Amino acid sequence: ATATATATATATLNLSVRNMSAFASGETKGQSIKPLVQPGAASGETKGRVDLAIRQAAAKYAQDGVTIEALEDLVPTYNITPDMTTSDVCHTYIKPCTTPDGWEDIAVLIDPDKRWYKHTYQKGEELCDDPPAGTFSYAEKLRRNPDKAGWVGTPNHFVSHAWNYKFVDVVVALRAYADRYNGEEAVFWFDCVSIDEHATQSFPQEWWKTVFQESIRMIGHVVMVLSPWENPIPLTRAWCLWEVYCCNVVGAQFSVTLGQEERGRFEEALCEDSDVLLDAFAGIDVANADA
Repeated sequence: ATATATATATATLNLSVRNMSAFASGETKGQSIKPLVQPGAASGETKGRVDLAIRQAAAKYAQDGVTIEALEDLVPTYNITPDMTTSDVCHTYIKPCTTPDGWEDIAVLIDPDKRWYKHTYQKGEELCDDPPAGTFSYAEKLRRNPDKAGWVGTPNHFVSHAWNYKFVDVVVALRAYADRYNGEEAVFWFDCVSIDEHATQSFPQEWWKTVFQESIRMIGHVVMVLSPWENPIPLTRAWCLWEVYCCNVVGAQFSVTLGQEERGRFEEALCEDSDVLLDAFAGIDVANADA
């Protein structure tokens, strides 16, 4: 009974090797990934195979980062205006330019307040909701350009920020961080640039507790863009709080960065009260965080 319970618990807590391997090989686009319970498997052997599959899937998820020059280049390349959010940039510029030849990505804004979009794909008379085979990440697009391929590399920073931030402000904040960074060149894992945003995988809870956490561990450093500093939006978002939690669990470094205007306001407040930053983090309310 003990052996059966152990095997069941192991299978319940881990994703199947088959599903993890499929993700790592890029075979899961447009599919839901579900845990596969195998209660009869030998727990030690299964755990070893699952751990390997998790590392392989995490390595694929976290394989591409970009330098600050790549993010700055987006602004003039696509005429990004100061009022555009990261969500706007991703849905109206990045996704349309990362479809295979002959396909058009049509983005329609369906929630102006949250900046949510619906996508359809068209090729000639063919129209579909699911992305066609052959979509790719913006990092891959840069890699295919000899003049910009040097901006792509192995990430050493995971960027945590809210998608309703103004994109130009985020880039300015990351430039300030990159200029101050004392280590090797900062290479940022920036979600809508680093991964294929057309992919529609629906990951189960175990995926976020395993592959995603391992990705954070591999990258090794989370940098959060805070704005406004006194009530940072990322600290009210469940997804951003999960990123902070994963950072803590795997022992990654954690840093924050502010835009020029926010930095000035923060420094003024800090001179008046040295506890202002602690007060901001003390107000975190996970139970009421938005998605």
